[in-house]
Parts: sequence; structure tokens; C-alpha cells
Amino acid sequence: MSLLAGFLFPHQVGLLVRQTDGTLAKTLAAYREAGESIARLKPDTIILVSPHMESYRDYIQIADGEVGNGRLGFSGRGEYKFRVVYDRPLAREIASFCSSSSFPAGMESEKDSDLDHGTMVPLFFLNRSYSSFKLVRIGISGLSLFDHYRMGEIIASAVESLGRRAVIIASGDLSHTYELEGYASLAERYDSSLLAYLGKGNFGGLLNFSRRNLRTSGECAHRPLLVLGGAFDRQDVDSRLLSREVVNGVGLAVMAFYPRGRNPSRAYLDLYQTKERIRVQGIRETSDQHAKLAYRAIEYFLKEHGRLPIPQGLPPAFYRRSGGVFVSLFKYGNPRGCLGTCFAREGNLANEIVSSAIAACTGDPRYSDLTIDEWPYVEVRIDVLSRPEKISGMAGLNPKKYGVIVEAGEKRGMLLPSLDGVIDSQEQLGIAIKKARLQNGEQYALFRFSTTTHR
Repeated sequence: MSLLAGFLFPHQVGLLVRQTDGTLAKTLAAYREAGESIARLKPDTIILVSPHMESYRDYIQIADGEVGNGRLGFSGRGEYKFRVVYDRPLAREIASFCSSSSFPAGMESEKDSDLDHGTMVPLFFLNRSYSSFKLVRIGISGLSLFDHYRMGEIIASAVESLGRRAVIIASGDLSHTYELEGYASLAERYDSSLLAYLGKGNFGGLLNFSRRNLRTSGECAHRPLLVLGGAFDRQDVDSRLLSREVVNGVGLAVMAFYPRGRNPSRAYLDLYQTKERIRVQGIRETSDQHAKLAYRAIEYFLKEHGRLPIPQGLPPAFYRRSGGVFVSLFKYGNPRGCLGTCFAREGNLANEIVSSAIAACTGDPRYSDLTIDEWPYVEVRIDVLSRPEKISGMAGLNPKKYGVIVEAGEKRGMLLPSLDGVIDSQEQLGIAIKKARLQNGEQYALFRFSTTTHR
């Protein structure tokens, strides 16, 4: 048996407080309609994907144990208590499929077993209509959008393997930035684009959103929806928007998705990978000399397991100039590795680029080694650093223009300029201090540098 249906449920905690002003009437009515639909389907198991379950940068957590407990308290209104029974055999089957596919998800790393509000709010409304189910609870991660879609495919395979009658729920709200100055139009644009894709059952469209799109919208439903979408890959889907509201600056939507049969043309992950291969190939063909050298160095290393000999015919500066170089790798729009040096170590720029390129794909402890199978989807960025300049304090920083280095003896923390999500100098300096692992009050020297970026 495959998945019976999918649902998008918002999880604003305020939904649990009885509303008397009618501001949430549409959402509450849609919740009732969706709950009644699930009751008619009578699933054995609810698979709920919550963005507020514990999460990791490179691993998707599947809740372990026999039962889950949680509580939501309200000032002056008491509290709601929750207890659910887990479908542990299905959770283990999903984890087993992940392991056999070398996919970074499983049940081993759980540290916080309490139910989160992204789980409890949907359960509160669902239990009013239907409670004869067991639960599988799954989180999200810092992995790429592609990987979350792939997680959905794995879930669907595990459900079919055990013959479960299951429903999958993506728990999440839409944009949280309607009331932020200058963000209302971005919030509306994100929500409308997302719902347009979902309304057509085009889950592949969710892979096209950039990290910047998601950050400026302040959403929390996108990755849960990708997991849901992956579970219905290669299927026609009847999508129904049951409600849409904006309450207290947050977009809320309730949607239902019903599979209507196999359709190989809707293999969205395959289509996305084909498009990415073509796009990355085009970027490589038009890249500058610095990036081309890094591409050659990485490809040579992956295929020949050695260091690329420095080629002849590069511009003279590659052989004469020296300086720090960082090479950053990106796959499906997400970071895939970044290493380099703040100061010259290799004698000339060509050697610096080759060394940093190899280090980025093998030596970054935050990531596994890059593989030859990933290579067609990887882009590079080269940052050539100016000579670091010592400054007296934070007034000399500008995260859009300068990178920063903090040093205290053998400790060093470094951050490149113009990084996504780094808004001001205080945040930039705080991250660099953390990377240097400095203790509170520990004295340090401060440097800034500029970069020339090559792609």
C-alpha cells in the first residue's frame, strides 16, 4: 500500500486558543475539513514532518522510542498534554532505507524526545476527528532542498515495503515577514509562488527557490513540503487549497494532496538533476581562468587521485603573484565545502588555487569527501585575499566589503565578506570569535581583508 494522502498544516500555537474575533475562522474550518478527510481514509500511520523537531546541519532526525510526550502551556489558560504511540517498525524501516542508500538520516542521534509544537498543534486538531493511528515523526536539516525531496522518496519506499496505510503531513507556516518593514511584498511573492506550484501538484517547482528567497520570507514549511512532495514523486496529484490567511504577520495555509496514479513524466528529481547538470556545465564553460583552474584541479584529483601539475599558458600573474586563496564548493545551491589560507603558502597563485581546491573537497571537517558522482552538480567560487590589515576595533569592519580575522596566539577565526545571512559587523565578528574558540574576555588581534571573487 502506498501513501493515501498528504496535508499541509500550519502550527501557530495561537490556533489552540479559542478564537472569538473570527481572525482564524478560515484556518480552523479548513483544519476540521482536513481532519474529517483523514478520518474517512482511516490510515494506520501518520508521518509528520516538523521543522521544529531537533535538527542538524547534515542529518535528518527520525524520532525514536515507543511513545512521545509533550505539553503546551498558556498563561492563565492551563496547558494541553500530548501522548502519542510511535509506529516504530515503520520508523526503523525508513531509517534502514536511508542507511542502504547512504542517505544522512536515521534514529541514532536523538537528544530531545519531547514533542515539539510543530507536532502538537496539528495533532490537537487531528485528534478531534481521528485518533486511531500511530505516528512517525521526522525533522528537517541544513541539507539541500534536493535532499529533503529525496527523503520523501525514501519514506514512500518504506511505506510501500511494509504495506502501511499512511498519510503524510507537512507541518509549517508560510512567510513570517509580512509585518517587517520592506518585506511585505517579498512575503506575498514567496507565498503566492509557493502556493501556485503546490496548486498544480508541481513539487519540483519547490526546488527552484534560492536560499535568499527562503531567508527573506522567514518560512518554515518549505522543507517539510519538499519531503511531502518527494513522497509523491512520479504520481499525478490532486491538490486542494482549503484555506489561506495572514494572521499577525504570518502566512497560514491548509492544503490537501491526493495521489491519482503513476505518471513517470512527473519524475521531478530526475528533471531537476538534468537541469542542474546543464546549468553547471554552462557555468564552467564561461568561468574565468581562476575558476577553470580550480575545476581542473578537482576533476583531476577525483579521477586520478593526485595533484594536478600546474599547467603552462596561464596569465603571468598566476606564476608571479602570491596570496591567500579560499575555494568554496556549492551543490544544488548549498555549501559543499570551503577551505583555504589567509596568507600565501604555496609560492604562487596557481599553486594556492590547486591546493585550496583539493582541500575544499577533501579536508573540510563539516562535510564528507566530495565524490565523483557529485561532481557534475558542483560549482566553485574562488576568493583571492588581499594582504590582511590590522585594525583597532569593530569600527573598521564592514561585512559587505571586508572579511575578518581574529587571532589569539595559535587560535584563529576567519570569515569571508558578503556571506548570506551575515548582516552587520557585530554578527560577523561574533562568528569569527566563535570559530577561533576564544573564551569570554580573551584578548585577540583583529584584521580585515578584501577579496577578489572569481567564478
